[in-house]
Amino acid sequence: MRTALADDTGDSVPADPHAQLLGAVEAVFRSWNTRRARTYRDHHGIPHDLGTAVVVQAMVFGNLSPDSGSGVVFTRNPVTGEPGLFGEYLAHSQGEDVVAASAPRNRWPRRSLPRCSPSCAPPARSWNAPRATCSTSSSRSSAPRCTSCRSAPRNRTPEAAVRIAADLLAEGAAGPAAALRTVSAEQVRQVQRPGFAESDVAAARTGGRLLTTGIGACPGQVSGVLVLDATRQQADAGADVVLARAVTSPADLHGMIAAQGIVTATGGSTSHAAVVARALGTACVVGAGAIRIDDAARTLAVGDRVLAEGAEVALDGASGELFAGRFATSTPAAATGALAGLLDVAARAAGCEVLARVTLSADVPTALEAGATGLVTAVDDVLAATGHLDGLVERLLRDGLDGSGTGGFDEVADLVAQELTPILAAAGGVEVGVRAIDLVADEARELLRQTAVTTRHPELSLPLGRPALVEAQLRGLARAAAATSAAVHLAVRHVGDPAEARAVRGLGERAGRGVGVGAYLTGPRGVTEAAGIAAASDVLWVEVRTLQAAVFGIPARHLLTAEPLDGYVRRGLLGGDPRTALDPSVRDLLVRVAAAQRPGCPAGMRLSGQVAEEMVAQLYAIGFRRFAVDAAETRPALLALGKAALPG
Repeated sequence: MRTALADDTGDSVPADPHAQLLGAVEAVFRSWNTRRARTYRDHHGIPHDLGTAVVVQAMVFGNLSPDSGSGVVFTRNPVTGEPGLFGEYLAHSQGEDVVAASAPRNRWPRRSLPRCSPSCAPPARSWNAPRATCSTSSSRSSAPRCTSCRSAPRNRTPEAAVRIAADLLAEGAAGPAAALRTVSAEQVRQVQRPGFAESDVAAARTGGRLLTTGIGACPGQVSGVLVLDATRQQADAGADVVLARAVTSPADLHGMIAAQGIVTATGGSTSHAAVVARALGTACVVGAGAIRIDDAARTLAVGDRVLAEGAEVALDGASGELFAGRFATSTPAAATGALAGLLDVAARAAGCEVLARVTLSADVPTALEAGATGLVTAVDDVLAATGHLDGLVERLLRDGLDGSGTGGFDEVADLVAQELTPILAAAGGVEVGVRAIDLVADEARELLRQTAVTTRHPELSLPLGRPALVEAQLRGLARAAAATSAAVHLAVRHVGDPAEARAVRGLGERAGRGVGVGAYLTGPRGVTEAAGIAAASDVLWVEVRTLQAAVFGIPARHLLTAEPLDGYVRRGLLGGDPRTALDPSVRDLLVRVAAAQRPGCPAGMRLSGQVAEEMVAQLYAIGFRRFAVDAAETRPALLALGKAALPG
């Protein structure tokens, strides 16, 4: 060790034990700003100025002799959430040997320890004390514990987190608030991930595509391009990546975060790869001992089969299987019963309406199954998904639309009736909110060919520049509503003045019988005038992302991507991240909207992209109880609202 240290750093181990201790403490503090530490904090949203601490404690020599050892044990299975001690033991070793998977020695699951010989494992009575300690520690806390008696929220899979929370709630060991706090919105997203079709997997097994089977460390079924070096990620190019390593180390963290799947040749269920993958919610297989990785040749071999880096592979983080080739993913499975139970608790506590965004009638059952109380959609989104929007834009550019009367917009009315009727029928009576066509939507600039369209028709840059276009949508929606007896409203985007809202109301009274009317507020002006707009509307929606972007003066589309805002926030150039929390100035504006609500005109918050728990809590605290989210974010939103309603 002394020689290795001298060769690596030029330093030597001091003879004075106090100097050794001081050096170790200083090393821990220096580690706070290493690349992997900063990467980890960036990924988990931990502030860089928080600081770290050092625990100094006495420990036994696990590597003193063959009848010594060390191990890791959890009070629940961190993969499945099943109750009971779970861990590994390695004779004649120290803790680093167990977690690093670098020691070329056998290790045993906890359940087999009593059957081991006295020379390789402690007698059963040796486990009475840690078993009792684990039981006492777990009973005093609503979170699972590991042997250093600390909560282990980032050392378990999303599936385990949900199972544990549901069990604690059912057992009465934790109340609703405490149980919900042990699960994050990101874990809910991971639980509802898509997976492989069982028939495809069975065919691959019989067809010889199964390469090897290791230890399933983190559930998830993913396909991707094989990469053998964490520094050679291809994720930036849009490729899904499966990272294969002989063994991972903290230096691989940036690659592990970028990967969709991870597989290692060595290691057990408490190895570095397994623990980090569970924290990330990344599908992972460890201990696939048949794998041979040739870093020089950039190949992975199993027996006589050799795959070059860049080949497609698939892995199952539950079964531990690694396959050659790619699988198609099935429709996301319904959430587990445990998750459904937790979200039911959250929904009842919050008492909120959550409307899910859909585009096609096929999306409706999935959204309602996830717990949505209603639906939202947009005319331009529906027309784009059904192949009609491009033709409408082409007509605008070629010969325009007749602005006198309604004749030139009959085509729009017909398309709205044709494509919205199936959605309203599938809704089965729940409320459906429809957003009118927005030809200047920032998130669809290229699709809408905005520069060309607004150059020829500058009036289309304004919400009511062509009243006949809004009227046509109302006529089409009224026909769809009459055919389905649906409760539906049409809201116009970018409304900023009560006069606009009154004009929309007039159009609705003339052309949209049975259809409510309202406004989408996207800028400070509209929010400031919320009371006057609400007086002429049946519903208000605030697009929080667009409002935040307007206040910050940046394009709204940037609030749906990692860059450039990730780098900007890391550099400390913004006081907060507008994707995850309300800016104080926006919060002050939204207080006006909350005050403008009235029984005949509720105000809802439209949250596009991933739902941020902090932002949901802020909006709930202001007084909003109505939210619209992307369909895949329905469950995460329900969890976030439950947490907001039941603060710890």
